[in-house]
Amino acid sequence: MSLSEQFEGWLPLDRDKKLRELTQVVCAHRLAYGVVTTFEHDSYKSLIKGWIPPQRQLKAIPFIKSPYPICFHTTIASVLQQQVSRGTTEQVDFVFDSRTDALKKCISQFRKAKPKIRTQAIKDIAGNASAADDKAVLPLQAADLLAGQYLATIRTNKNASYLNKLATHHTIFENKVGPSDLVGIRAALWITGLVRE
Repeated sequence: MSLSEQFEGWLPLDRDKKLRELTQVVCAHRLAYGVVTTFEHDSYKSLIKGWIPPQRQLKAIPFIKSPYPICFHTTIASVLQQQVSRGTTEQVDFVFDSRTDALKKCISQFRKAKPKIRTQAIKDIAGNASAADDKAVLPLQAADLLAGQYLATIRTNKNASYLNKLATHHTIFENKVGPSDLVGIRAALWITGLVRE
């Protein structure tokens, strides 16, 4: 959208044509659904203000710097629950765009948590999580389209045109994570001594 990086030098007209064509490709294929998970950065920052561990301890838990890990795990949980409710018995693998520093830690946490999943049906289909480059893995471009259009809707407070088209062809589930969802996490961090009042 910003016409930067690999799109530097493109005209807005070129960008809009690419968005239109990608939307047509996504809408032409039968997909089960899309999932969007959000957590407002300002809400997150105000919630953890005063709870950030000292710098030396923060190096051990860098994932607390942003709401990304919470959104990562919420998305995975949402998809696994949705698949079980649909009667799916096939393994579900997750591929995330490799552009975030927190991803490696999130994938590690997911691998460690998988054996501890209590619901057998979910445990049976929980596959692997991995990172990939959206320039090489085309389905990630479709995910970027959905995320970008959803973000544009939030920022402008009106539906982005391509989001409407995607929503008419596919069900889109929205997970809006909020401060109340962090109460347990905050308490757990306090108990461990990694945060301060």
